[in-house]
Amino acid sequence: MTTTEQDPFRFSCPQCLARLSGPMAVSGRRTHCPHCHTAFTAPEIEPSSDSIYDLDRRSLEAIAEMPPEVEAFISPPAEPFEERPILPRHPLLSGTFSFPYSGNARLYLGILAVWAIGALFAARASFEVGEMFGEATLFERAAYTVVSVMLALTWLAFASTCAVSVTLESANACHTVHRWPTLAILEWITDVLYVFDGLCASTLPGVALAWLLRWQDLSHHAVAPLMTFFLFPIVFLSMLEQGSPLGAVSGAVWRTMRVAWKGWVWFYLATAGLLAIAGTLAVAGLIADHSLGLVVCGLVLSATWLTYFRLLGRLAWYCSEYSAIAELEDEEEDGEWNGEATPDADGEQCAMPTAER
Repeated sequence: MTTTEQDPFRFSCPQCLARLSGPMAVSGRRTHCPHCHTAFTAPEIEPSSDSIYDLDRRSLEAIAEMPPEVEAFISPPAEPFEERPILPRHPLLSGTFSFPYSGNARLYLGILAVWAIGALFAARASFEVGEMFGEATLFERAAYTVVSVMLALTWLAFASTCAVSVTLESANACHTVHRWPTLAILEWITDVLYVFDGLCASTLPGVALAWLLRWQDLSHHAVAPLMTFFLFPIVFLSMLEQGSPLGAVSGAVWRTMRVAWKGWVWFYLATAGLLAIAGTLAVAGLIADHSLGLVVCGLVLSATWLTYFRLLGRLAWYCSEYSAIAELEDEEEDGEWNGEATPDADGEQCAMPTAER
């Protein structure tokens, strides 16, 4: 016989390996598992007379009763399956604040921290020398200033590359980052543009609004930082989603604020708490001892930077999962396929998707 779109189609969830079934029309289309809620594309099988469904039950039973060596000769061993990690129950809290201190992230945290501490001490030296007088001190001040600026710019470039790597791999369901940046400076240019353009695109509206409020005698000093706080994650994820540092607006990202609004709320709350803790530690270090405070500031700045983009990557993972489920629900509402059960040749009920125990 020839299979049709209403014939039963059995497959497995690639995440939890639960056995699922549905009509043949589901083949090659997006669906989600009713157990782990993972969105995936069902295996594509074209209806034809050569399908495995044309085998009668006796043939299938005969194959199942074959010795292992004969069965292995007929069916080659399947390739190992690489499971996609399941989205944690609390993706913005589980493994985010501890991320800079785990695995290979500790190495890059140390590099960023030492780099930042060197820039801070060079900047302090330039100001201290500037308080003295004489031609020699003027030259020393210029030298310290150049060194501090160069260290700050190169730190920002390397940190931007780390930020893009952490965000992308976290968004792709990776619990650890495997593709950290190398010391090839030319490879940092694109990643620097992502961060730089994202900061500019999210800060300029706040600066313009603060300038307008200034003429209205209203409080305007906090407008630009607040606008940057709220707009930067949207702009940065939009650029990554479109694969271009110039793509500051993405409809897909803005849509997630509707279908995954809880994730955005948790992200902003977690980010506010992170910045509050980082600011408190930095101020406490500076009050206790000026030199020790610079060391604390370097460590806190580097750890906060990695943690923030870890949060941003987890937010992207959360939004992608819920966007896929929302798209599936929209297709079901539009009637592109229905979830009504249809009897197969054996009289069993098959729906899309149902779990087979």
